[in-house]
Amino acid sequence: MKFIHKLTRYFMPNQELVGYIKNSLEQGVGKDEIRKTLAQVGWQMGEIDAALGMFQENQVKKYNYKLILGCGLLVLILAGGGFYWWWNGTKKSTPYSIKNSISNSPAVNTQSGQITLEEYVAANVQKYKLTKPDATETELADFAAKMREETTLEVQNLIATCSGLPTLVNSSQLNSAQLPANFQLGPVLAVDKAQTEMYAQTGFGDGCLYRTTDSGATWKSISSQEDVLVYLDQLEKVASDIATCSDIPESVSMTTVAFEGESAQSVFTTRVKPALMYAGIREGHCLYKSTDSGANWKRVNVNNVPVNLSFDNLVIDPDNSDHLYAVGGMFTPPKDSGEWDINTIIESVDGGVNWQPVIIDGLQTTNLSLGSTGKVAYATTKFETWKKSGSGYDGVKTDYYLYQSQDGGKNWNKVYESLGAANNKANQCSYSNIVVDQKNPDIVYAVCNNLNKSLDGGKTWDVILQGDDSKKQYVPTDLIVTNGLLYGVNPASGIDRFFRSADMGKTWVIKNTGFHVYQITASRSNESMIFATDFDNNVYVSKNSSDSWNKINLPVKLGSNDVISGISFHDASQTLFIGTNKGLYSIAIQ
Repeated sequence: MKFIHKLTRYFMPNQELVGYIKNSLEQGVGKDEIRKTLAQVGWQMGEIDAALGMFQENQVKKYNYKLILGCGLLVLILAGGGFYWWWNGTKKSTPYSIKNSISNSPAVNTQSGQITLEEYVAANVQKYKLTKPDATETELADFAAKMREETTLEVQNLIATCSGLPTLVNSSQLNSAQLPANFQLGPVLAVDKAQTEMYAQTGFGDGCLYRTTDSGATWKSISSQEDVLVYLDQLEKVASDIATCSDIPESVSMTTVAFEGESAQSVFTTRVKPALMYAGIREGHCLYKSTDSGANWKRVNVNNVPVNLSFDNLVIDPDNSDHLYAVGGMFTPPKDSGEWDINTIIESVDGGVNWQPVIIDGLQTTNLSLGSTGKVAYATTKFETWKKSGSGYDGVKTDYYLYQSQDGGKNWNKVYESLGAANNKANQCSYSNIVVDQKNPDIVYAVCNNLNKSLDGGKTWDVILQGDDSKKQYVPTDLIVTNGLLYGVNPASGIDRFFRSADMGKTWVIKNTGFHVYQITASRSNESMIFATDFDNNVYVSKNSSDSWNKINLPVKLGSNDVISGISFHDASQTLFIGTNKGLYSIAIQ
């Protein structure tokens, strides 16, 4: 359901997301590759891992389960520890305990009351104006009309699902034979500090909505539009609270650890200002900046950033460290497109304070890569054709395109007609990882089922490494291009191998690492020095271009439920920065 999709992405996996994962698993796609694909199109790691966690252990490899479990627990902690995932595939799960859920449910400090449709629409129009201050009156009117129409239809459908279910349910009856076999109450949302008033659904994001006003003793189905809109309003407030940075210190000092107890999702080093660094904290919602090589961090008070944006996908202009792109922002597409919001690039030219969308032909952006200068940029996009189906829309066809900009993102030209088409040798590149040669922006690599290379800025392609999963002939899905070497790994393949090419992809040396590589990064000043993590929360360094590896002793003990979310080597200070769910750690490299 569209409005549920828009708001509950912060709390529970979306049906579309779950369906995609289920189909991919059935086709034999590894969970690592699924995570990478979904992250590239704008889904947050927390919601991806929550959805992946729905599927049985025997559907995923041991090392991936540990990562998923760690991320899932991290999301629950950040959200206040209040949502217990109850879904267990298509089987009926363990009886759900309302009392256990109540004990840790996040409370929204608000008066519930009632909200009319016009009040709800008006409030969302105001929020839209904040994200798009130059919107015309006509555009705002169209936005309001579309929201009014689709919200009405979707709320009616939600209420209609209650027609065959009991109007009133006692907690003592929840697991009784008197109720339908598939009747279960899902995650609970508390809307007052006393936790007397709460909401729960019988389906996974689209079932009948129930409310209790007596701390869960009795549950009554919601049968009015005004009451459903109150629930949606509470979801928005909780989402806003989760994304806030107000309880993280404005300034943070660092010795070997910073942001202790917080999730450090990402850390980025810059080239033109060696002492300048950026970090994404708390699931990437909060942006921090350091101007002294990571010794001290100060919060960036960002404006006009969508609440669901994550600074995990930050791209920094090689020529201007104040010029930033983030992949995964949201904007509202034209009327009758069949989508509420779609992912796009957002851009800042003042070091992350103010942001504005970069919309390429009205398409959804899945990836962005810059050349050796900020003038040349590549973006992969997708276009979905929809048809109306009842009160919603069904996808009919999806096309993927590669765009190039030669003026710093002001203008974009389509350079490859369709990355999703089976022509020009770059087929099956739906969510391609685009990597640009830092010496020559016309040399571009597209990581697909095969590894493809273009010598003319994406106009034509050649396959430089053939992939065949059935023969365990893999290509590197994560690629690093240095001055003279290509490095790559394939986390989803289950192999302990490292790819290296000294002739820009003509020939490859494939080394056995002895550990399953998850992430890699390389030194800019010494391309023979590489860093890697594995799925057991270990960090390694190679100083001879992957011929041998040594494990690095971490300043923190990470358990099986912890996760390393990002690594970055800072050349100016010869320091490795490691983002974890316990904070941001630094290690001096000798």
